[in-house]
Amino acid sequence: MNKEKIIFTDLDKTLLTAQHEISEENLKALYQLQNKGFIVVFASGRSYNDIKINLLEKYHLQIPVIALNGAQIYLQDGFLLANMPIKENKIFDIIDQCNKLDYYYILYDQCHFYYHKSKQLIKRLYQLAMTKTTDIDYALYGMQVYYDIIFSSVPLTKQIINDFKTKDKDLFKLEIITHDFKFIESINKKYDKDFKITSSGQLNTEISSLSVTKANAIDILCKHFNINLENTYAIGDHLNDLEMLKKVNYSGAVNNAVDDVKKIVNYISTSYDKNGFANFAYHIMK
Repeated sequence: MNKEKIIFTDLDKTLLTAQHEISEENLKALYQLQNKGFIVVFASGRSYNDIKINLLEKYHLQIPVIALNGAQIYLQDGFLLANMPIKENKIFDIIDQCNKLDYYYILYDQCHFYYHKSKQLIKRLYQLAMTKTTDIDYALYGMQVYYDIIFSSVPLTKQIINDFKTKDKDLFKLEIITHDFKFIESINKKYDKDFKITSSGQLNTEISSLSVTKANAIDILCKHFNINLENTYAIGDHLNDLEMLKKVNYSGAVNNAVDDVKKIVNYISTSYDKNGFANFAYHIMK
């Protein structure tokens, strides 16, 4: 039986610092895991291109990636192993509701993401940044990071929406950023049998194909690498990590994780800003 091991790690508020970087200690732990024979996998709601440019290339890493919460799975050489676009047309009903309410949202295709030009964009970016830190300087830095990401992407147009509707473009995820929790609750109730609806933060709601979870992506990667589930590990912090953490044999949560995550894991590490990933890595390598 193959004894190779695999560890899946969430990125934001788990592996990454408040500045969206990999700390020196976390990077050291990542290398030690690889030297011990672990396959390290990034598992995130982020797009693959975002992860590739800001992490893989920046830190010279060759790592498999579960992107968009499992809608896309890439191997360490960049080969697309699997993808699961949204086929259900009811997604456009949700988009129409966001447009009427002028809520900030993002649509993701295979390689790009497209942002809705909300009139309240700066306010939304500030609210989002403040969910990552209580330090105003870090929050302003976070706003700049989000601003740079958004304006390196493409503004959403009627033509792009039409391309999604006609399937000329594959749509993989709709991400809504709003503090209107009643609206999100209504979306959950009405569409929970049509889509996978989850969250990776206090203000963002992520909507994908019903079959998309990080857990399903784990099955695909374990089959590809011929790794038994008894040799699987994962660490995360938020609701989009729940299925992943339940799926693996041994799970961890950073100390800043939400309670729903903390109560189902085997080990609670230090917080993300105190090298929680490294703490978990050293724990499982003992």
